[in-house]
Amino acid sequence: MKPETKNGLLRETLADDDLAALRRQSLDILLAAARQRRHRRGLMRAGVFAALPIFIIGMLWAHRRLLPPAKPAIAGSLPTREASSAPTAAGPPEKVKFITDDELFALFPGKPLALIGPPGQQRLVFLDTKQ
Repeated sequence: MKPETKNGLLRETLADDDLAALRRQSLDILLAAARQRRHRRGLMRAGVFAALPIFIIGMLWAHRRLLPPAKPAIAGSLPTREASSAPTAAGPPEKVKFITDDELFALFPGKPLALIGPPGQQRLVFLDTKQ
């Protein structure tokens, strides 16, 4: 084919009204793709913001499950130490002298006291301390 024939066919194929329609169709397709992409991005953002509180609550719940249970503190109680059978660096463990409830109360004359708890696990509580 001669170059003049090719140009003529090309001009006929891409006439002004056909070119305008092609441009309009191409623009419509491009705008639809841009709207769809923006819509997907909006859905993604909404999903992230919806999942964020659930993730935070899950992390707090998992963190709480990993912590050892807290022992309730009684106000004004004396701290207790657990006796160990292993000798310390200072020397052999001393023998513990057990006293009765009356002997314990006699150590603090004139102070309101109470023993709270089951026998063998009682705690001494000072009732006059203010917090």
